[in-house]
Amino acid sequence: MISVLNQGEYYTKLSEVKKFIWFIYPKRVFETKVTLRPFFDKDKDRFKSNLLEEFDKTFPDVTFYESYFEDVIDDLIDLGIDVEIYYDDKLKMFTPLFLKFNKGWVEDTSKNHCYCPQVLTKFIFDLHPELIPT
Repeated sequence: MISVLNQGEYYTKLSEVKKFIWFIYPKRVFETKVTLRPFFDKDKDRFKSNLLEEFDKTFPDVTFYESYFEDVIDDLIDLGIDVEIYYDDKLKMFTPLFLKFNKGWVEDTSKNHCYCPQVLTKFIFDLHPELIPT
């Protein structure tokens, strides 16, 4: 399930959902070539397919949230995220990231690995080992 997470809403999700992956994109993400792109604003996307949508179809029991970085900076700071390390001075924009929440806490981030489908798959299986094919 992919949903938008607005400013301040993560508090509620931490207590309700416990396990989720939160994608945070710069508002100019459509100027980049990253493969994990916003689903909630796909009308602005020049690409025909959305990889995150495919993950959502493949793993319907996994909860995904999306936000624009600029809209949730205060929330990230509240969570203890150093937002300055996600700002690219050369591009004059934030870099995309995703956060893995488990038991109501930030357990890992794409910054510690890479912003890529392989890490997303790992995070999904970390949160939901029952989804690993046997």
